Amino acid sequence: MTCSVQTLAALVRAARSLFFAAALAACTAYDAALISGEPQGVAMVPRTDNPPAAGSGAGSGQPTEVAAAGGGSDRDAEVPPGASEVHCGDGRVTGEEKCDIGIPADAPGSCPTQCPPLAACNPRALNNSGCQAECVLLQLVCTGGDACCPGKCTAENDTDCSSHCGDGLVQPDAGETCEAESSTPCKRSDAECNDGDPCTLDKLVGSASNCNALCTHTRVTAAKGGDGCCLPDSDANSDADCKPQCGNGVREAGEDCDGTTGCSSGCKLTLQPEQQRCLERLGDAADECAKCSCMNCLDSYNACSEPADSSAARRCTAVLECARTNDCFGTACYCGDAFLCVGPNGSCRTQIEAAAGSTDSNVITVRANDPATTLGKAYMADTCRTQQCRAQCR
Repeated sequence: MTCSVQTLAALVRAARSLFFAAALAACTAYDAALISGEPQGVAMVPRTDNPPAAGSGAGSGQPTEVAAAGGGSDRDAEVPPGASEVHCGDGRVTGEEKCDIGIPADAPGSCPTQCPPLAACNPRALNNSGCQAECVLLQLVCTGGDACCPGKCTAENDTDCSSHCGDGLVQPDAGETCEAESSTPCKRSDAECNDGDPCTLDKLVGSASNCNALCTHTRVTAAKGGDGCCLPDSDANSDADCKPQCGNGVREAGEDCDGTTGCSSGCKLTLQPEQQRCLERLGDAADECAKCSCMNCLDSYNACSEPADSSAARRCTAVLECARTNDCFGTACYCGDAFLCVGPNGSCRTQIEAAAGSTDSNVITVRANDPATTLGKAYMADTCRTQQCRAQCR
């Protein structure tokens, strides 16, 4: 079957687990046209509710280019942006990613699946896919009857524009929100819409020339260093705008631990007996990765490596060792650069299939998300290690 837009969207939502090959296997064929092949810097986004009319220019119904955030080069239409990025799916927004499919829906940094309008007259569309998905504004055209008066239009070429703009009276029933010579003067730039909150994107919609200028304030959802915003669910590891905070359950710069066994109120830690035993099982007390992991991920490491002489423990720790050696995490370790994870070729595919006891991607998906299985235990330990000890385990 050929996947529809809705089917692909559903599969992307289903793909937030460690491995998503099984979900995508439902589509034996796909429509490459559904996956954006435009350059990352520019997305052609026409309005879908008003088909373009003949001609060109602002009053003709011809769609225009909409600039999407970020630069980049052309990509092959059959390869969705972000598909080959090593860390796409690791639950962190890094590098050139605009979001990450490993972050739960609606959490900061999660990839959008729908794009509600900023305002009644400012619809948006979903552009690109995977870890490059983002919402972009649709550039409207001058046409009557759609309840929108774009900034470059006038009452002469768009009946939705007010013919009374400039008379000094704000007339809401004509779509006006401001008037130059009134107690509600029109804003003229995004800077004038600044609400002082670094966690909102402040944008002016409409225009002063049409007396329909309106400030919108969209909440920032992606953790990104340098924008001055530290989201409530972010930490200093995921966002440079956040300061290390002892007690938030995440080990950050300057902390030995945070919320783990034997951790003091000042986030300092000395090895407890059970942590020492964990380190002895890993075999090298000088290994900073092993030390950090035993300090901060003791329960998940014990679940993976005990009893030490069992076959299951050996297969579980083999996954951890391979992931560390190849600096991969989750989906990337299994899928590699295989498109949509069909024909996985990841660096740790062999170890992952051994831990799952199967080469069936459907079985692997189920067992990766079951903490009672060998593969599920490996996933939990690796997730903790990635979150708590990324610097020490590189």
